[in-house]
Amino acid sequence: MKIERNNYQIGIYLEKALSEKNMSVKQLSDCTGINIRLLSKYLINEQCPSLTNIQKIANALDKDVEYFTSDHYFKSKNMKEALLSSIIQPHIANNTDDSNSKAFKASIKLMKQVFNSSTDEGRKKLLDEFILFLSDKVYDIAYEDKNGK
Repeated sequence: MKIERNNYQIGIYLEKALSEKNMSVKQLSDCTGINIRLLSKYLINEQCPSLTNIQKIANALDKDVEYFTSDHYFKSKNMKEALLSSIIQPHIANNTDDSNSKAFKASIKLMKQVFNSSTDEGRKKLLDEFILFLSDKVYDIAYEDKNGK
């Protein structure tokens, strides 16, 4: 009899829980015994953790296992607001070089999380929109910035 295994993509939830606990991935690795590289892969949904590892992570971050396994952001329509307000907006509010850099890195990580948790069709749509955004908005901003406009 084959055992079914759920593919829990916990990146967004792990990111938020680490931020709330003010804990680094290295500190989480030390607390759980889970390799830092593996935790980094969990953060961007490049690899899915076992329930055993989710339990270790949940215990270290004072969360219930369901926090990581219920996928409530993706099941609700409030994902965008919750993610932006908890992961990116705190950095943008400071408007310093350091905080802007952190906001940019958080945005890239969020994009990886969403991309890696999407179907092939969803990934294609994300890439199409991302390319449109890059070619339309990003190029214009960079051009204006370099040319003092």
